[in-house]
Amino acid sequence: MDENYLELVELSCTDFLLKHKVVVPQLNSLLKEAFNFDKLSVYNIILNYKTFVFQNKKGYIFGCFNIEEGTKCNTLWNVCIRPKYRGIGLGSKMIKSYKNISNKHIKLYVSNKKDHANFHKRILFYRKLGFEIKSYKKINSEKRVLLTFSPSIIGLSGGKS
Repeated sequence: MDENYLELVELSCTDFLLKHKVVVPQLNSLLKEAFNFDKLSVYNIILNYKTFVFQNKKGYIFGCFNIEEGTKCNTLWNVCIRPKYRGIGLGSKMIKSYKNISNKHIKLYVSNKKDHANFHKRILFYRKLGFEIKSYKKINSEKRVLLTFSPSIIGLSGGKS
């Protein structure tokens, strides 16, 4: 795999219709692996959020995330990289690529609900990319941290390398 040829692509409804047989199975396997989502959940995500994929020129999807657009701030959801490609910088590259094209504040939540063991590691990952911790909540046994990124403070291409 040559990571220099990976690109961040926003999938439109047309992309889903034209490439349905290739895109949906890949997203389904990726989101099932990362979050244990079923097929119906994947379709709901595709219909309700902007979907970005990190793919090579052949259309193989290495990672993805969804965006819920707000007027001043976008929220990242379902950020994931295929497990066998984690730890080699693809997640950082994917998030930095989005930060470079977004002119809005970005927020995301990190929870220990699905992956308790890597909770602090994921928070550190986003902090290294320039996100700041804004709040911390504990609901029963679930810990949830809100992190934000402000392009006006750090710069559009910002974040720590």
